Amino acid sequence: MAAAAPADGTCSLPVASTLPPGQYEVRLFRGDGFVEAARSAGFALEPKRSPVALSTQAADVRAGERLGVTWRGVPAANRLDWIGLYSLDRPDRGSAAWLYVSCLSTPVEPRSEGSCELTVPPTAEPGRYEVRFFADDAFAALASTTVSVAVPAGAPDPAARQHTDLEA
Repeated sequence: MAAAAPADGTCSLPVASTLPPGQYEVRLFRGDGFVEAARSAGFALEPKRSPVALSTQAADVRAGERLGVTWRGVPAANRLDWIGLYSLDRPDRGSAAWLYVSCLSTPVEPRSEGSCELTVPPTAEPGRYEVRFFADDAFAALASTTVSVAVPAGAPDPAARQHTDLEA
C-alpha cells in the first residue's frame, strides 16, 4: 500500500540550466494525473549573468586586418573555449573567423583570461559584427561585443559602387 502524501509541505524543484528566461508558474496535480490542485503566483526566471567579460581593442576594423580580443572571468576554463566573429547583418551565416583561446585553430591549453588576435577575412562583407566567447566547443555565447567591419584599405566601397550604378 502506498504511503499517503502529507497535506502540506515544501520541496525544492531543480531548474534546468537550459530553461529559457521568461514568466513561469508552478502547478500541483492530484493523483499522478492532470487535475490541478493548486497553482503558484507567477514568477520571472531571469537570464543567467555570465561572469565572462569580452572586449576588442577597437570598435572598427577593416577586412583583412587583425582584431585584438581580450577576455577574463571564465569560471571553468577549458582548452575547447573559443572566440568567433559573426555578422549581425547576415545571421544565416556561420562564423566569419574563429580561434580557440590558445589563439590557434587547434585547442592547446585552457585560459580563464587572455587575449588573441583574430584575423578578419579579407572577404568579410562590410557591416556590423559580433565577437562571441563560447565555452567547451559549444554554441551558447557566454559574452559578446560588437564591432564594425569596413572594406579593406584601398578597395572600392561596394556601397559607393551601388550608388554610382543607380545614377547611370
